[in-house]
Amino acid sequence: MELLLLAAIAAIFIVPTTIQARRQRRRMAEIQELQDSLRAGDRVVTTSGVHGVVRGMSDELVDLEIAVGVNMTWERSAIIRKVDPTAAAPAATGDERFWEDGDVQSDESATTAPETDDSTDRK
Repeated sequence: MELLLLAAIAAIFIVPTTIQARRQRRRMAEIQELQDSLRAGDRVVTTSGVHGVVRGMSDELVDLEIAVGVNMTWERSAIIRKVDPTAAAPAATGDERFWEDGDVQSDESATTAPETDDSTDRK
């Protein structure tokens, strides 16, 4: 009876750990395959959420264009996924308008400070 209880307790800890390790290895293999398949022109997302277009790369580094004329150099391992180029641009929210080329233009009202009421100023 004690041996059966010990085996059940061991299984409770070993089985989930083994399943999680297999999932993690599979995910790491998928990411490595993605990073090895990068080509110039691919739209990608980094681990920190930066979206960009691959403009150049070496064995360890990737140059991403994040806006027209703005390039950043990232570790290849920071690329987490490719973006589907046929995906629709996000809908406009608040003061922003998304243009077909993906650029964002803000209304001037978003960059000006709100007017203050003089009656709320402390003296």
